[in-house]
Amino acid sequence: MNPSILLSPQQWAESTFGSAHLGDQRRTQRAVEIAASIARHPSASLPRQMPDEAALHAAYRFLQNPHVSYEQLIRPHLQQTREAAGHESQVLLIQVTTVLAVLPESREVLGIAQQEPLLRQPAPKGETKRQRQERERESQVWERSIQVLG
Repeated sequence: MNPSILLSPQQWAESTFGSAHLGDQRRTQRAVEIAASIARHPSASLPRQMPDEAALHAAYRFLQNPHVSYEQLIRPHLQQTREAAGHESQVLLIQVTTVLAVLPESREVLGIAQQEPLLRQPAPKGETKRQRQERERESQVWERSIQVLG
């Protein structure tokens, strides 16, 4: 992708989530709509990102839908990143908890090459401070590595 070309939030959302396989085309379209709204106001809270109350409730239903998973949503983006990286002679993989694929010369970010999301575990009722300190508070939602440059 040419770094001088910026996509609109709608174009980015369609490119990133439009090919997600969520079992129903309406779910995929909802993913695109939610992502576009979030991209328009990335630093805002979800209630401020959605255009109205109905869209907010639809987003909450979507996020709680058992037929929608993180893996299904992120897979198209990982594949796009892998394809883009495969066309380059050199790609930096920068890691913190997310592995970003970046072109060294232009510093263009190709996308996420791998990510290990964590889910905060709720505290059990009546838990003591000592029990909280000894308990694992996060668990991996999805663990999958992707070999970008093979």
